[in-house]
Amino acid sequence: MNDNDAGEIPSPCRQTCRLDPSGKTCEGCGRTIDEIARWSAMNAGERLAVRRRLGLPDTAWPAAATVACPRCGAPFTCGGHGTQACWCASLPPRPLDSAATGCLCPDCLKG
Repeated sequence: MNDNDAGEIPSPCRQTCRLDPSGKTCEGCGRTIDEIARWSAMNAGERLAVRRRLGLPDTAWPAAATVACPRCGAPFTCGGHGTQACWCASLPPRPLDSAATGCLCPDCLKG
C-alpha cells in the first residue's frame, strides 16, 4: 500500500459523534478534532497511524461479530466493529471497566 491508497483506509467514525468535556476529542470514535478535520487530506500512512493509535485494525471490521462477553462469558452479537453505531450506543454512557478486555454483553452492560 502506498500513500495514494488513502481512500482504502476506512474512517474510524462510528456515527455517534459527541465531544468530550474538553471539546478536543470525539467520544464516539476517539479521534481528536484535528484528526477529524484532516482525515480527508491524510495520506494512507497518516490514516493508518490514527487507526493504530485507536487500537483498530488497518482494514474495516465486519459489520457485526459474535463474541464472548469478557465478564460473564455469554456469547452475543457485537455490532461495534462496523461503521454504524452498535446497539450499545443507545445506552447511557458508563465509566470504562478497566478489567474488561472487550465489549460487554447486554446483561453485563445494563447491570
